[in-house]
Amino acid sequence: MRLIRLFYEPQRVLTELQGASCIPAIIALVGLSFITDMFLVRTAGADAVMLVPHPPGTAMGGLSRELVFYSLRALLLLVNLAGIVVVLYWALSVTKGHARIGIVVTVCSYAAYARGTLRMLVTVGAVSYGFLLHPPFAIVTNATVFLREPTTPKPLYFFAGLLDIPTVTFIVFTIAGFWKAVPGLRFQRALSVVLGSWLLYAGLSYWAKR
Repeated sequence: MRLIRLFYEPQRVLTELQGASCIPAIIALVGLSFITDMFLVRTAGADAVMLVPHPPGTAMGGLSRELVFYSLRALLLLVNLAGIVVVLYWALSVTKGHARIGIVVTVCSYAAYARGTLRMLVTVGAVSYGFLLHPPFAIVTNATVFLREPTTPKPLYFFAGLLDIPTVTFIVFTIAGFWKAVPGLRFQRALSVVLGSWLLYAGLSYWAKR
C-alpha cells in the first residue's frame, strides 16, 4: 500500500504521485487527526485539551462535545491543507510557468499524511513519557528546546517555535515530492518554492502576532 510504503520507499512512492490520487492520503490524514485528539482527550482530560465551556457529557446538536471537537479539528486541518495547496500552486506557477493542480494537491496530501503520522507518534510518546515522570514536566517538541527565551531575539524564538518534527517532515516530503512528481522541476527550484512559501507564512504569522 502506497501509504505504508511512503516511509520505507519514499523516493519510489513520491515518483509515483504524478498519477496517484490524493483521496487515500486525505482519508488517512483525517483518521490520524481523530486518533491523536482522542488520545489527548482520554489521557490529558477534555477540559485541559478542548478548552470549551461545556461540562462533561453535554451534547451539542445531538453530538457529544468530544465528537464536535474532533470534527472541527479535522476540518481545520483540511482548510489549512487547502490554503497550503493554493499558496504552493501559485508559487510553482509563478516560478515554473505552469503546474498541474492535481499534482500539487496529491503531493501536499501525502506530505500532510506523513506530518500527521509523526504528530501522532510524537504526541503519544511525549504524553506517555510525561505521565511516567513524578511530577510530570512540560515537554517541548519544537526547536525552542535549544534556545533560552530571555537571551534569544524574539523573531528567532518565534520561528523556532514553528519548527517541530511534524513540520520539518511536511517540508521535506513536499520538497522531495515536487522534485520527483512535477515534470521538469529541479531540486533547487522545489527547495526555493517550498522554503520561500514557509518563510513567508512564518513572517506573516510573526507580523500578525505583533
